[in-house]
Amino acid sequence: MDSSDTNYNRLGGYQAAYAKSQGGYGLVSYLFPKSIGPGNFEVLGKFAKADYTHGPIGPGASFDQKTTEVNFDYVIKQFKARVMTFYKDTTFNRVLSNFWQAGVGLQLQM
Repeated sequence: MDSSDTNYNRLGGYQAAYAKSQGGYGLVSYLFPKSIGPGNFEVLGKFAKADYTHGPIGPGASFDQKTTEVNFDYVIKQFKARVMTFYKDTTFNRVLSNFWQAGVGLQLQM
């Protein structure tokens, strides 16, 4: 299990227009020990929360963001490759609209 408390102030990539942005996350994953073919299955869950304040419209435009993500992966040859499926749900208490994403992906390490 991993967790983090992070301060993103003015670093961009998140909501760069906000002078103050802080957040944290918790992550849990389990790699099944039994190999099936050249790899193993993995389940991963993540929850993140971020607070954005001191925005371009003033203090009334502050908002909170919550993100929940679930991945089901097939890890090949000790993380040399990964085939993944994911579902991610992002909610806001105001300012922005809630949205969700789902997809499949491929990661290769050379």
